[in-house]
Formats: sequence, C-alpha cells, structure tokens
Amino acid sequence: MNNKNKPVRVALAVFAHNEENAIEPMLETLLQQSVFDDEDGPFTFSLFCLANGCSDNTADAARKVLSHLYPEEAHDPRLHWEVIDYTEPGKSRTWNRFVHEVFPEHTAFVIFLDGDIWFPQKETLALVLSRAIQEEHAHVVVDVPRKHFEFEKRLGLRGRLSMLATRFARETSRGTAIAGSLYCARADFVRRVWMPVGLSGEDGFVKAMAITDLFTRPADRSRVVCEDAAFHVYHAYSGLIEVFQHEVRLAIGTTLNSYLCWDFFAKTDIGCDAGEYIRKHNAEHPEWYRQFVRNEVAKRGRWVLPKGSLTKRFRLLKRSKGLMAPAHLPGAVLRFFLDMPALVYANFLIRKKGGVGYW
Repeated sequence: MNNKNKPVRVALAVFAHNEENAIEPMLETLLQQSVFDDEDGPFTFSLFCLANGCSDNTADAARKVLSHLYPEEAHDPRLHWEVIDYTEPGKSRTWNRFVHEVFPEHTAFVIFLDGDIWFPQKETLALVLSRAIQEEHAHVVVDVPRKHFEFEKRLGLRGRLSMLATRFARETSRGTAIAGSLYCARADFVRRVWMPVGLSGEDGFVKAMAITDLFTRPADRSRVVCEDAAFHVYHAYSGLIEVFQHEVRLAIGTTLNSYLCWDFFAKTDIGCDAGEYIRKHNAEHPEWYRQFVRNEVAKRGRWVLPKGSLTKRFRLLKRSKGLMAPAHLPGAVLRFFLDMPALVYANFLIRKKGGVGYW
C-alpha cells in the first residue's frame, strides 16, 4: 500500500474534558487497535491526549495508562505519545491550538477522537485509514458511531426508543454526517481550517467546511465519506433531562452554524477562504464570533432557529421512497416529540442570551 521506507504519519488527537474515569478504557481499547500490532506496518502514529479545562485528574490518568502501555524508555518507533494539559476549556480553542501549533509537520492524516468513547472492534482505525487513502477526493472519513445500548443484553424501553430514533436519523439523513467523537481528516485540509473561539457544533462546522472546501467551491457531499464496516461506541444519554439538554445543545449548535456557514460564508464574498477569514478575526478581535451571533439574532424575529426546524423530521420522512416511509413513521413521530420542546427552549435561550454562554 505504501513504501515501507516512507510510512504514512498519522496524528491521533484525543479531546478530554473531565474524563478521569473514562480516559483509561478509552486509551486502552484505542491502543489495542490492529494498526499497532504490525511492527512493519504502513503507519507511524503520534498520539496526543488533550486535556482541556479539567477540574479532575484527567491528564494524570492519561499519563498513567500511556506510561504503562508504551513506556517512554522503550522508544517504540511506531508510536510517540504526549499528554497536554490546557488550563482553558473549550473544544474549539483546543482544536485550533492542536492543529496549528502541535501536530507534526509531515502528518498525512489526523484522527480526532473524544475521550469517552471505546472500541470493541479492533479494526476500526485500519478500516478508516484504508478508506481515507483510497478516497483521495474526500477531506474527511468517518465510521459509524454506535450507542452503548446496542451492546446490552436486555434493552429497556428507553434504549429501544433511543435506537428507534437513531435508526430513523441514519436512514433518512442527507449525506454523511460527521460525529465529533471520531473523524479522520486529511492534514492538508485541517491545516487550512480555523474554528471561531466559542464555536458550538464542531462536527457540523467541519462538515460544512469539508463539503465546500472552506466555501471556495459548490457543496459536494462526496468530500465526506463513511466507512460503514468500522464503528466506535459512545455512552448515549438515557435520562429524560439528559436527552433534553443534549437536544437543546444540538439545536443551538445547528442554529449558530447555519448563521455563520450557510447565511454568511455561503452568501458573502469575503475575499479569501473561510479558514483564513476566521484566523484573521480570531487574532484581531477574539470576541468577533459572539458579536456576530448577537447581530444575527437581532436581525430575526421571534423565531431565530432555521426555517423548517420543527417540521424537518416529516420532510425527511416524505423523501423516504416506496414502502420505507411507513417503517420510518414511528421514528419520525418520536423525533418530532423529542425535537419540539428542545427547539422551543433553544430558541428561547438564543433570543434571551444572544447565543452567548451556551457553547
């Protein structure tokens, strides 16, 4: 696949905020991936655990498990690891620092991961990286995120309802979604991307930047590809309050991304690509994004979320073909009743606070 004298360099970025209890099983299952088994394999890895704004012992827990699995004195040429403990919280700020200050210059691919996922499948990274090499047109390759409910012997009512909603979302989605918990991106793409400080909805933002090539080309959904055979597991919310809060965060993130990406970058001649625009504004006026959101909210009336937010699920259902639509109806109804209160409350929060303080 590659010249063994020139292995493909891969950076692994594990984002962790107060994950003291989750980071050990995450790193253990990550480092049990098959890509680390072959001493003569085509890849070399740099693993960075990025603890950000933690009030617990996440960084120490990460160092402990990594020191045990890959002692520094062993000098394993396949893997270099480092734990970086940032005092300031915020995934967008940490993402910018990692991409533009940390990962090695000759890196070919960067795999972004959350610090609370785990890998029952040993081939996940191998499958994703193989697909990334094959799909030269794609900026991003993802796997299939799977809820922990799927691996329980007895699936309770909440678990069944959660899986019903997930199946509907997957089967009626437009194009390939990016889950912030794991995605693999070409290094030459991510080096051009900057995130606004305070961004909510990193996954939606990255997808918008990827399919439009930083808003320099028409949207092309084939720039994001899913490797369906690969998966990771995340702990899904099950309590009603947790689910509601999660849906509110998603609604706020989707709304603010639509303001910046589709109402501004997609419709405005900014004289450069979107990454360069954000870089300049972050440097010159760090609060620019929050002010931008306030201005956008002020332009709108009582409903500040994107038009059609409340009816989105039924529009997706309408696009279902043939006999599939009736099968999706229960999922659409469930998603509607989950969405409606969350969207209304998200609308209230954005109008009340101008979006500030909720990302």
